[in-house]
Amino acid sequence: MRKTWSFLILLLFISTTILAQPQLEWEQSLGGTSADVAKCIQQTSDGDYIVAGYSNSFNGDVVGNHGLYDCWIAGLDESGDLSWQNSLGGSNTDKAEFIKQTYDKGYIIAGNTQSNDGDVSGHHGDYDFWAVKLDSTGTMDWQKCLGGTEWDYAYACEQTIDSGYIMAGHTFSNDGDVSGNHGSYDYWVVKMNADGDIEWQNCLGGGSSDEAYSIQQTSDDGFIVAGYSMSDDGVVSGNNGMADYWVVKLDAAGDLQWQKCLGGTSYDEAASVRQTSDEGYIVTGFSSSEDGDVSDNYGYDDYWVVKLNNSGEITWQQNYGGSDEDYGRCIRQTTDGGYVMTGRSRSNDGDVTGNHGNYDYWVVKLNSSGSLSWQDSFGGSAHDWGHSVRQTSGEGYIVAGESQSADGDITDSWAYKDYWIAKLSPTTTDISFSKNRGAKGYTITSSPNPFYSQTDIVFTLPQSGAVELTVYDINGRSVKTLTKQKYQSGQHKLNWNTRNDAGHKVTRGIYFYQLRVNGQIKAVQKGILIK
Repeated sequence: MRKTWSFLILLLFISTTILAQPQLEWEQSLGGTSADVAKCIQQTSDGDYIVAGYSNSFNGDVVGNHGLYDCWIAGLDESGDLSWQNSLGGSNTDKAEFIKQTYDKGYIIAGNTQSNDGDVSGHHGDYDFWAVKLDSTGTMDWQKCLGGTEWDYAYACEQTIDSGYIMAGHTFSNDGDVSGNHGSYDYWVVKMNADGDIEWQNCLGGGSSDEAYSIQQTSDDGFIVAGYSMSDDGVVSGNNGMADYWVVKLDAAGDLQWQKCLGGTSYDEAASVRQTSDEGYIVTGFSSSEDGDVSDNYGYDDYWVVKLNNSGEITWQQNYGGSDEDYGRCIRQTTDGGYVMTGRSRSNDGDVTGNHGNYDYWVVKLNSSGSLSWQDSFGGSAHDWGHSVRQTSGEGYIVAGESQSADGDITDSWAYKDYWIAKLSPTTTDISFSKNRGAKGYTITSSPNPFYSQTDIVFTLPQSGAVELTVYDINGRSVKTLTKQKYQSGQHKLNWNTRNDAGHKVTRGIYFYQLRVNGQIKAVQKGILIK
């Protein structure tokens, strides 16, 4: 370990970390005069943003509503201005909960529908999972209704490594596409092929309510799922009382590998889970317990963050909040190895400062050990609920949710409830890259950056030499040598396709491309893998 860190110190000039609160760079209210709720935001490969949620507006920014609520998808440019929008649905209620850009630069949506007209066909009854594939312009490629005759509700989706899709939520059905329900609501996980046809499905739970809110494909091609369980039978064991965080690990075929109930004797509900760069997992949601696995509680409900190892055992856990209600909704690992999360808070004490009144977006940054780096409250005097947060390519943050405010941080409002998007500035200076003073003319660039599964790395040599181009992870470990041979002067391009690196553990995170020429480091570039 000493050699690893010595290598990094020699390789990079590390700048001082500033634990200051972020600044609001820009904010944008989107919608019409009725209710508009943003549930998920992502930065796209071109640096713009895609937002998904639902709207029952028929005016303002919203065009083409089919009746009641529609899935409303909005494309924003890098400054937050609306580039395009699309209302998707039928004459009944249709809601989008999650969106993810796909390998072809289109989008996959985890939605829900009670319609069977307009854009929707194949409805089974009550709510169905509604899987919608859009192209890069927001036009529908295909749609699928998945479920049975009872209530089926999806919350999360991803494109899988085989170009198919995984979707998770909960089901009360035990017919149609659904089989194996254990009673009441079960986690329902559905694997689809590239055309949206079901390859397999699995009901997970017990005799009480079990609802999944988050899913991600893991580095072993399996899946991690999180939500809550009130069961202690079926495939659920170890419940601590009332509702627990329930974290489930599946293999690539959807079979259960392990499950963990986390919490105390009161109500604990997980909302978001992600695999971390050390192949463990980070989970957030909220907890009203202060016993069992939960070591502390500030009052009412707190953000409760749990770090698990690869086997699902707790590495550390921590409560964040104040004496009022604090609900965590979304967590993501950041390029420095820490975490950013958002949700809503009505506190203005304890860990929480700056509340504008009622609920605010509460954005929290943790270091890799779970210690609080910074926090800030964003919103106005009415209800403002953060649902989604992502780190951006410029090391800032983008947050999306819903706002009923027309004051404070919100400079414009359509009426009642809007999509509210907040862009936050970086709070730490980035790692500065050594160009090995005197190594004039040696450069590395990469594109796209961030990237999903592959990136082109271009290096320039002012004169010929023996080149070694190596990829290192954030801990200084060698991941892959892309080339080791002699090159002539000029510009050269290599492709790094992480899906072809079966012998390497290539997970989401930050990587460094190091250019050595004739044994000397000449240039270093950073790449961010967000697959």
